[in-house]
Amino acid sequence: AGLPKTQSTETAPYGESWAVVIGINQYQAWPKLEYAVSDAKAVAEQLERKLGFNKNNIITLYDQDASAERITEVLGYQLADPKKIKENDRVFIFYAGHGATRELPNGRALGYLIPVDAAADKFQNRAISMTQLNDFSALIPAKHIYFVMDSCYSGLALTRAGPGDNQAAHYIQQITSRKARQILTAGGADQQVADGGPNGHSIFTWTFLQAIEGLADTDNNGYVTASEIGTYVSPVVASYAQQTPAFGNLTGSEGGDFVFKVHANAAAEINQKLQAETQRIEAELN
Repeated sequence: AGLPKTQSTETAPYGESWAVVIGINQYQAWPKLEYAVSDAKAVAEQLERKLGFNKNNIITLYDQDASAERITEVLGYQLADPKKIKENDRVFIFYAGHGATRELPNGRALGYLIPVDAAADKFQNRAISMTQLNDFSALIPAKHIYFVMDSCYSGLALTRAGPGDNQAAHYIQQITSRKARQILTAGGADQQVADGGPNGHSIFTWTFLQAIEGLADTDNNGYVTASEIGTYVSPVVASYAQQTPAFGNLTGSEGGDFVFKVHANAAAEINQKLQAETQRIEAELN
């Protein structure tokens, strides 16, 4: 009698789940990267295999497919189609590739994602600005949108997300009923993000994959929220590299929190496996 109830609980927060996964190694004018495509493919695999995303709902853009026009088409039109994306859906967007910043006259920095076909000097002609990401998120009808950006110099002005009260009654129902527009970046505007890391991934993506596997489920309730991921990822990445991931809310967020469903006690099981390889990883990085 317990099985149907478990299934209902798992599917309750959302209608459909959608994802866009972008990874670029083979840049036309920018330095080539080694890990970005493998990072993106590992995230796409995790979404499908363990996190309840239908393969048909995962759009992958690797290398030459990740042009400025194609990225804009997907984020600005395909995901903005109310006939496809419904109000109760969630959308997850992962990007691994180069990033850049330009200093504004007021002294602040504006970050950009660099598509495969962006020029080396006048990159803004094809780059995707963080301002545009705000625009895309406003166009997408879904209840929850979560951007994760593993890119160099990913500067972004965002509203810091405060911790939620995870002991509140009906906590998951509360955070999934409110609109969420959230983002996690691999580093600040003045930090260069490390491409090399353990297990064929960047340090940031390696840590993010652990988080969504279940390590970020610090309250062991079977759900990993974007806020929990931000809290988990930042100190781990900072301990291995000179970069500090930043997590916060974009314009239009209304107190919601993007949620991944994981199995109960996932964190404890992963910790047992990680204890065996911690020394090997530290030796590899030192």
